Amino acid sequence: MRSNNLFQVFVPVLCFLLIVSGENVVAQDKRGKKEEISITSSFKPSIVKTGKLEFQAEAPPKDTTAYKLTYPTLPIQFTTPMSSFVIKPLSFQTNEKQQDNETVYAKLGFGNLSTPFASLGFTSGKAKEQFTANADHISSVGKLEDQQYAHSSLNLGYKNTLAENRIARIYAGYDKQGYRLYGYDHSRNPSLPTADLRQNFNNFHLGAKYDHLSGENGSMSLMPELRADFLTASREQSAIALSFAFPISYKINETFKAGIAVHAAMASLKKGALPSQSAALVQVPLSFEYSPSSFNIKGSVIPVLKSSKINFVPNLQLDYLLGETGVKLQVGALNKLDINSLHKLYAINPFLLTPDSLTIFQQTDYYAGVEWLGPKGLQLKFNGGYTVFSDLPLFINGDGSGKEMKVLNESQLTAIHLAGEVNYTFTPEMEFRSSINVFAFQKQETYSAAYGLLPLELKIGLSWKPFKGLTTRVNADLWSGALSRSPGMPEKRLKGAADINLGVDYKLNKKWALWVDLNNIANIQYQRWNQYDAFGFNFIAGLRYSFTKAK
Repeated sequence: MRSNNLFQVFVPVLCFLLIVSGENVVAQDKRGKKEEISITSSFKPSIVKTGKLEFQAEAPPKDTTAYKLTYPTLPIQFTTPMSSFVIKPLSFQTNEKQQDNETVYAKLGFGNLSTPFASLGFTSGKAKEQFTANADHISSVGKLEDQQYAHSSLNLGYKNTLAENRIARIYAGYDKQGYRLYGYDHSRNPSLPTADLRQNFNNFHLGAKYDHLSGENGSMSLMPELRADFLTASREQSAIALSFAFPISYKINETFKAGIAVHAAMASLKKGALPSQSAALVQVPLSFEYSPSSFNIKGSVIPVLKSSKINFVPNLQLDYLLGETGVKLQVGALNKLDINSLHKLYAINPFLLTPDSLTIFQQTDYYAGVEWLGPKGLQLKFNGGYTVFSDLPLFINGDGSGKEMKVLNESQLTAIHLAGEVNYTFTPEMEFRSSINVFAFQKQETYSAAYGLLPLELKIGLSWKPFKGLTTRVNADLWSGALSRSPGMPEKRLKGAADINLGVDYKLNKKWALWVDLNNIANIQYQRWNQYDAFGFNFIAGLRYSFTKAK
């Protein structure tokens, strides 16, 4: 303490003496001789030409950072103009995972349709190695007899960053969905056994993926992936789906890119004592991308092996940017192929009867369109053209009570197709998204109508964070009804509908949050599938808690 006090006194005194002595020296120098100032140069201001700063008014970039509790499960994708029958609240389905980004969290809730909801998640905090686990459960009991639904899932994942340019992932999971086939007249069929009404799907999946970049600035990429799904369903039915992909791309220079890939898929189906059915699809696309100045051309030739025959399928996309207007013209011809496996069919319509055979679906789109990225966050996309479907699944009510939906295989169907998007970013806290799909079905070869397909569907979404901690979102799904057919009845078109949903999430602090989902707010009684009435208005509300230590 004494040494510190002496130091605090000594330093100011020393500074004072130095200042005083410096002033004396300058004063003595001024008295001894004249002061001379020599000007050796002068400053001449000049204007130098520099590069012009170019500003472009673009939409604020959307935050695409993946939240920690993701696991790389491949979503079931099926390219048809057909929406899934969704019983889960739409706002829950769309936004749930985006909210829970804590290391360890629990989310619990309950709703008016006897709807318990629980979601638990965990992820490790290591940068190189990451373990993830997630478990969910939700169920609902509607007001109609046998109107029930339940879904449970467990997913595990492991990710290892082997090096800066190499990442390996493995994942596995179990998914259980349960329904009741309530779409029939209970007064006319009062004695149907409970076992005939149960519609259960149990799927176990596992897979692995490896990403490898090499060459200068990552000019070459290898991304092999393998996935297997094992499904069991009610009434002694089972299915296996295997997929393998090995895409390789190489960037030759700044304007040219080439690639080759192997996409292989196999599906099998077993129904009781009947012989098993199987189908295989192998695609080897040879692709290129050429991007000189304002042009962008993508193309590929795809040798396809299906039904022991090899066909060559072309793809071509051309984009042209009109100067600095932000307007992009587009034209193309695209082909998509997939197996009509049981996994994909029940994801579209869970009330289906298992098909007798497996087929290869193909969709060919010929289109032209325009895209515009305007100022202040406005983005417009519109295209239209002609679509050809081959081996397209359609759905009608089955024989008997009609509670099951029978799968029809349409060999070929053509349609005029219009699609569009209008997106607007008001502020980083408010975003508007919308999309529309319109199909005018034309010629069919096998059946008289496009049963079960939606001719028009409009989706609208608005997310808003009015202040810190509060997130709101509105989703609306509007469509015109599909054509349907029941045994002994003439075909009819179902009524159109508008399903509007509202979700609110309020973060109280770093640990606790409140949330609520309001679904089918207008309480519209619609039928996506004939004889299957919607659940009507329902809500879920609850709490979310983070076990992670507050920072």
